[in-house]
Amino acid sequence: MSLIKRTHFPFKEMILVGFLPSFLKKWIYRMRGAKIGKGVSLGLGSVLIGDKIEIGEYTEVGFLVIVRAREIKLGRRVSIGATSVIDTEKIEIDDEAVVTEQVFIGGNPTPDSYFKLGKRSIVMYMSYLNPSKRLIIGDDTGIGGHCIIFTHGSWQSELDGYPVKYEDIIIGNNVWLPWRVFIMPGITIGDNTTIGANSLVTKDLPEGVLAAGNPAKILRTSEQYPPKMSKDDKIKVMDHVVNEYIRELEYHHLTVEVDKQTDYWLLTIQSGREKHILIYCINDCDAINNFSFHPNVALMTLTPIKANLKAKISNAKAMLLDLTTRERTGSSKAGEEIINTLRKRGITLIRSEYEK
Repeated sequence: MSLIKRTHFPFKEMILVGFLPSFLKKWIYRMRGAKIGKGVSLGLGSVLIGDKIEIGEYTEVGFLVIVRAREIKLGRRVSIGATSVIDTEKIEIDDEAVVTEQVFIGGNPTPDSYFKLGKRSIVMYMSYLNPSKRLIIGDDTGIGGHCIIFTHGSWQSELDGYPVKYEDIIIGNNVWLPWRVFIMPGITIGDNTTIGANSLVTKDLPEGVLAAGNPAKILRTSEQYPPKMSKDDKIKVMDHVVNEYIRELEYHHLTVEVDKQTDYWLLTIQSGREKHILIYCINDCDAINNFSFHPNVALMTLTPIKANLKAKISNAKAMLLDLTTRERTGSSKAGEEIINTLRKRGITLIRSEYEK
């Protein structure tokens, strides 16, 4: 017997609510006081258990997912993959963040237990994250598969002199942990830092470094890493991206016509009876000022564009992917498809505030 009632696997909630269709499940949660935005999808077998629940628009919770906390806040366009479990005292997952399949976040809760995942960040397959204390992950950060992050470490008796540690972990913005990285309690990792695979992080790491090893040591400082990119370097990267994009489309039996000019490439993509356009502007976007934009057109630019062209694209409800500012506006099938290709190269774009 215990004074504090310990929660176990939520069989009752899964049987009574989890296997209902999404629309009915959302109705029940709203009746319980949850705030759920439009376009939200709650997968078969998934349950949300909390005193206060808030879910932003177009968020997707997959098959057999358990999200349990006193306070749950999921932003816009969040995705939680099948059979993942997030179980702690307070959960905050920001806009466009992703928790993939078979991730476990929880264990040994305390009143300080708190998990935050920043905008556009991702936790990948079969990672184990323990937020006994605060575990805060910044924006645009990638946690690779099979990573282990613990805010507590204890087993042997502290009275016998063995080490016991309960401390927050703070991981900054644009940090990359490849597969099988272990982060010990009390660690702070600065923005823009990269850690090598199979590393054990036992000490704080500053901003903008490359570190690896067991224990992890700094291999490159912020002055050395990453190397500076010239305009020609960026053009080479984007040539590869666009060619991979074309190859992917053709592999899936789409017809792509490519018109390569000095300042831009014009891709015409035939999908059944639909025609889609991607314009890739390399040097000078003035060359496409007279182009007739429409909702099936996406413009991706590696050079700054003028306000009048930006307004023209917006008025036509076309899509703009600005690689100079890392911003995106609008949506089109051709544009969304190349965003997937860009992601494979670690290039992410931020949605404009007005369309979030």
